[in-house]
Amino acid sequence: MKDSSIIIYGYVPSLVLSIIAIVLFGLGFAGHVFLLSRYRTWYFIPIAVGTAMEIIGYIFRILSNVKDPYAVAYFVAQYFCIVVAPVLFSASIYTIASTLTNFYGREHAPLSPKLILWGFVGCDVVATLLQVAGAALVGTSYSNGNGNQETYNHILLAGLAFQVFSFAVFLIVFIWILLKARSSPRRVSPA
Repeated sequence: MKDSSIIIYGYVPSLVLSIIAIVLFGLGFAGHVFLLSRYRTWYFIPIAVGTAMEIIGYIFRILSNVKDPYAVAYFVAQYFCIVVAPVLFSASIYTIASTLTNFYGREHAPLSPKLILWGFVGCDVVATLLQVAGAALVGTSYSNGNGNQETYNHILLAGLAFQVFSFAVFLIVFIWILLKARSSPRRVSPA
């Protein structure tokens, strides 16, 4: 990828804030790896992978600051890592909601455990693909000097809006499950 004639970020990424993010995500990564190995909670693996991706994303932001803020490759790499990582965090949250639904009883949830898990993961995947495609198109159009950046930015924003909407629906479902389960004795639904 060629360099852009402008700084795609609209600013030079902060070195200090990127270092702080790396340290904080590094602590989170170390903590999750420790807990994963100690308690064998494998459904939290996506959180560890997501924190590693955040670290990589902020390393690319540091490279943008220190080496070349015009480098499209740094922008696309950091954007990809920082946008995809929350999808992995969400996948673990969806897994917890699905597990709670099985644990407290399926009658307490408006959706089946499988639909909670795979429906919302699917929504996140679609939203993320739109965001990454929009960002990649914006980045390449800046580096090539052609294309309609405004349209590509709208693709990116459509993905973001869909992700926010999807997560808002999930929050409603999750709160529903928690409120219903709270007023019910613990029981495990048949598989």
